[in-house]
Amino acid sequence: MKSYSEISNRYMKQNKKRSLMTIFGIMMATVLIFAVGTFLLSFRDSMIANERSTGNDFEFKFIDVTDKQAEKIIKNVEVANFSVQRSTDDKQSYKVNNKECYLLVGDSGYFKRLYRSKLSSGKMPEKYGEIVIDNYTKKYLETNIGDKIKLENSEGKNEEFEVVGISKSDYYLGLNIATYFDSSRMTSDEKYTVAVNLKSNKNKQSIIKKIASNAEVTINSDNLTGNSKILYLTGNGSNKDKNIALEYITIFVIAIIVVCTIIVIYNSFNMSVIERIRYFGILKAIGATPSQIKRIIFNEGIKMGLIAFPVGCIVGFFALKYGIKIFVGGDLLGMDNFTVKFYWEAILISAVVVAVTIFLSMIFPAEKAKRIPAVEAMKNSNEIKKGKLKKRKSGLIGKIFGIEGDIAYKNIKRTPLRFIITVLALTVSIVIFNVFYGFMDYAKQMVREEYGNVAYQAEVQPSLNFDEKSIDEFKKNSFIKNMSVFRTDNTIYSVIDKNEVNTAAKRYKFEHDFGEDKVNLLTRVISTDNNSLNILKDYIVEGKIDKKKINEGQVIIVAGYKDKNENGKIKTVYPAKYKVGDKIRIPKVNLDLDRKEENYHDKYMNAAKKAVRNNEYYEFTIMAIANRDPFSGFSSDNAVQIFMNNKTANVIKGTKMISRIGINFDNDNDRTRALDYFSKNDNNAMYNYVDKQQAVDLITHTYNQISFFVYCFIIIVSVISIVNILNTISTNLLLRKKEFSTMKAIGMTQKQLRKSVILEGTIYGIISSIIGGAISVALLLLLIKLGGGLGEVQYKFAVIPFISSIIVTILVTYAATLAPLKKLKTITIVEGIRDDD
Repeated sequence: MKSYSEISNRYMKQNKKRSLMTIFGIMMATVLIFAVGTFLLSFRDSMIANERSTGNDFEFKFIDVTDKQAEKIIKNVEVANFSVQRSTDDKQSYKVNNKECYLLVGDSGYFKRLYRSKLSSGKMPEKYGEIVIDNYTKKYLETNIGDKIKLENSEGKNEEFEVVGISKSDYYLGLNIATYFDSSRMTSDEKYTVAVNLKSNKNKQSIIKKIASNAEVTINSDNLTGNSKILYLTGNGSNKDKNIALEYITIFVIAIIVVCTIIVIYNSFNMSVIERIRYFGILKAIGATPSQIKRIIFNEGIKMGLIAFPVGCIVGFFALKYGIKIFVGGDLLGMDNFTVKFYWEAILISAVVVAVTIFLSMIFPAEKAKRIPAVEAMKNSNEIKKGKLKKRKSGLIGKIFGIEGDIAYKNIKRTPLRFIITVLALTVSIVIFNVFYGFMDYAKQMVREEYGNVAYQAEVQPSLNFDEKSIDEFKKNSFIKNMSVFRTDNTIYSVIDKNEVNTAAKRYKFEHDFGEDKVNLLTRVISTDNNSLNILKDYIVEGKIDKKKINEGQVIIVAGYKDKNENGKIKTVYPAKYKVGDKIRIPKVNLDLDRKEENYHDKYMNAAKKAVRNNEYYEFTIMAIANRDPFSGFSSDNAVQIFMNNKTANVIKGTKMISRIGINFDNDNDRTRALDYFSKNDNNAMYNYVDKQQAVDLITHTYNQISFFVYCFIIIVSVISIVNILNTISTNLLLRKKEFSTMKAIGMTQKQLRKSVILEGTIYGIISSIIGGAISVALLLLLIKLGGGLGEVQYKFAVIPFISSIIVTILVTYAATLAPLKKLKTITIVEGIRDDD
């Protein structure tokens, strides 16, 4: 032997199982840290790429700036690229074939980075007068590439454009026509919207302020907006608290991994030191210095880390890359272009975290071996807590399990530090499983609650051009089981006396425009036939639907939102002290007013105030109160919705526009036929078809993908913890061969010894389950309280998984005692007392 450090090599070879177990623990920790880091970085880059590919390739957008300001912005050295759109056109009214349309005028950067629809045929405009239209506009105008169309502006002047390209849009967004202009020739009589991406990856908020200052643009919410997704994903969001919160989430996950890893590696090294404490004493006795003893232990840790780290990085990368493909599929959280990339920063961060983890795991065992006197070390008595010899009556465990239980409990008390570390390892695994599983279960309940309360499987959202003829066309389709048509008046206000207002309803906006003793509340009047009103019966919380009362002009209101009180209980908060039999009062105003007029609101409010002064109201008696919108499944937290039949609604003077059509089907085959029909129907430029079930499926799919990653995380952390438990308990027992042999020598039978050892391991599991269970409940309730604003659901605690985690923990500790028991059984009393291994 050339040096003391060679002892570490010999020990690792001689104790291959222990060494491999420690290497496995370090490797799994590396897999976790590296895979989590790589996933977060890949997710960030894929989200950014996905956002930029969907017509949102910008970081900041200046709105309604002059030509001089726009030139200064795009010529700034901090700007990487830009897109310019003529915003004056957005405020003008254009018509084509007497139908309203939108004219978008942008430069080459606009068509490259901001034009949302993908080109399906032809080309993008390259000069003013050339236009690209989407597939809906093409069908509606019955035009094609090469055709010319005339647009009439608000002044009645016609302008001719040539169609050079057709784009594919997934949704109807109105009649969209886009043409080109040269942004190098901006004029002073126009306003422009300038979107920019910056060169710098950091401090984007301060840089954009400097750009605005140089361009003499006064920043406010109306003229500067940011792409929040890209900015927050790159750590450049406007809200510093959100940026910090995202960092804290990452740190929290890494911290859990590091804590689990430190525990498992610390236990391995600690047991390794305890097992060899006698030999360290001998080395000290023959001249080894404390520093050399410390170096032996550190050599072991460094060598194990050098083996485990590269293996962990390789396993983590390929497990993430191919695990997503196999178990998740081609798309991830709605992203078709999700790609797992190799990041050097992930390796660097993982290396630092693993190195620090190994160092912290070794420092205490090394200091223990360094400081223990040679004589005590050779006696190997330092780990055992000595107390005064007392004659005690048997405790509760002794009464239940006899003398074997008493011995097991006293053995645990004799090694308090080892007991704490083992219980901590078990507790961590229980807490991680219960908290993460519980929160995912809470998320699942929110998804079911918020997306499972929709009355219709599909919805048609009509445009202004939608008419009764289109409804008749829909009704001819055999795949429709039933269909409900809802009409809505222009947004209006109801009048409430001041003393009727519920001051606790913070989400509602009450205005005092009708006088000090009266307030106005945003209200929507929705009318339909009697049968369709019956769909609200599943949402009624007070009163009931009565056909006779409906025909008499009584109404159903949807009001109130779900909130949690100080005790965490869900309650419904209503905007006013409504009850069945009360009357809803709406000022008598002619609602035929043109909503497109700039002063529409002022005209309406003046007419409404006059009606209130003259005590002129439409009054409707409340027949029943519902707590959800049958289309969205959500509660109403900003306006009161009044549902009435068409006859009653005719009393209110005003235009009643078809606002929603609900459709139900007999089976999935009919739903598929409907989806095919509405997607191919050439007339769908007049409406937007929404498959509610498809939306629910997408949400469920996204939830399942998130669950996959969370459960993978739970499994890996649990595996690390189980390895730790098996290693700790089995080593703990094997180190006490002399003690067990002495017990057998004084008369303890093999059966009694076996029972005592099994009880000792099981007690670890029972105590850990009590502590871990209590901590799990506390942390889970805290998480649910913090996430309470995410959904309107009273969490139902998952009892079976919680109990299962406790049972599994006890079984694991029981199993951990079986392997060393077999080895102890083969050792004779003389061999055990000598304990020269």
